[in-house]
Amino acid sequence: MKQHAWAVLRLGHVLLEQKQWEPARQAFELVTARYGGNNPWAADARYGAGWALQNLGRFDEAVN
Repeated sequence: MKQHAWAVLRLGHVLLEQKQWEPARQAFELVTARYGGNNPWAADARYGAGWALQNLGRFDEAVN
């Protein structure tokens, strides 16, 4: 299961590189939703989701 979480996290990073902000946000949020907020990649996923939200202009959500 940990490898699946890592794969979804990596997908989020690839989507960020392609500036596909909404799909990236969805991928990052899936990491915590599906694999829990305490998995080894949860902090990275939250950071990535915030970065995507910032680029979407959703600043208040990004801060949270």
